Amino acid sequence: MGTYQLENLQYSDDRKGPWRMYLYREDGYHRGGIWFRSTAKERKRIEESLEGKPTKHSRNPGAYEEIQSQYQDVLTDVQARILFDGEFEGGKEIRICDGGDMLVCHVVNRKFLYGEKFWDEL
Repeated sequence: MGTYQLENLQYSDDRKGPWRMYLYREDGYHRGGIWFRSTAKERKRIEESLEGKPTKHSRNPGAYEEIQSQYQDVLTDVQARILFDGEFEGGKEIRICDGGDMLVCHVVNRKFLYGEKFWDEL
């Protein structure tokens, strides 16, 4: 079986999420992607999925928490931004991709190569 080598980066303007953030080390490798979702959009999605169903303020106090627990291993955009800012200040390479591994934000040495307004558009 042949090996496929990606030669050109592919970009996306996806602001729906979820996204995966890759934080690159000095040796040029990353530690694996970190998934995150938009807090406001995720909260709205959860609320919409609960529409007409018991919520934490009704007879079933665990309904909201049950849905939230499905995403406990996914960071919020606020948590992801804290990681991003720390790596950005350190001059590291950061790539944020959509679910299809297309870049939505790319930073190298504190310079945005793509997606300069990514965080503002969430």
